[in-house]
Amino acid sequence: MNILREALHVQVSGAWEPLATAAGASSAVQATELGLSATELARGALGLAQGPSVIRERVEALAAYDPARLARLAQAWIAPDLIQGNWWWTSAWHASLRHLKGLGVIDRGGVSVPELREEAAILWPVSPDERLTLPEAFRHAELEGHPYAYARTLDGKIDRTPLRANYVPSELPVHMLRLLRGKASWLSEADQHLLIQAARRSLLHPDESVFRSALLAELVREIDPTSLDEMETQLLARLPGEFREERIRNVAYTLLGSWAVP
Repeated sequence: MNILREALHVQVSGAWEPLATAAGASSAVQATELGLSATELARGALGLAQGPSVIRERVEALAAYDPARLARLAQAWIAPDLIQGNWWWTSAWHASLRHLKGLGVIDRGGVSVPELREEAAILWPVSPDERLTLPEAFRHAELEGHPYAYARTLDGKIDRTPLRANYVPSELPVHMLRLLRGKASWLSEADQHLLIQAARRSLLHPDESVFRSALLAELVREIDPTSLDEMETQLLARLPGEFREERIRNVAYTLLGSWAVP
């Protein structure tokens, strides 16, 4: 991890600034924090905050480095009930919610506004206390219009489940990977091996859009940290020229430390 962190210090501006921020490069961290400051967010399109997508990138990069820094910035932001449809404030709060909730510095009552309703419903689901087995969770997710979002609502609600060998399908739907977070040890050795092999292949074609590589890296960390070290070495051998920055962002954040995809 330290070698990856050092490698990501080499390019600290432009498209590589988010990764350099996550790696803790001081100039990149400062630029990211400035772009997320209340002053710049209030300036909207006229400020360094630029567009909503850039705001989301900066939030994730800073959270990957140190979520407490994000929480300190958020203390100076306008309150969620004052967002009033502003894209810049909405993007900042929406991307930050799960990180702030993880730190215990925000509750659902503080974000009960239309702009944040969908994300708040995922992070603070209102549902019966019914527990699910993992197969039940998989089946329910398949019936949902948005299976990944549904999978996120089941954190902490799935009971340990005895699973047969070769339970995991070879196509590895991304919502299944999300449901397996923290549960890779429940799988048979054959299925664990399948996940490790899939993770190694995924680094050849990182899929930023659906978080697949990052989720696979999380699961490999649970199963066999040594294999994760091998994945990091594989990724390093292909930097910086072989991949565009956005293609490796999520898996690099995961490899760097405690950051996790939504």
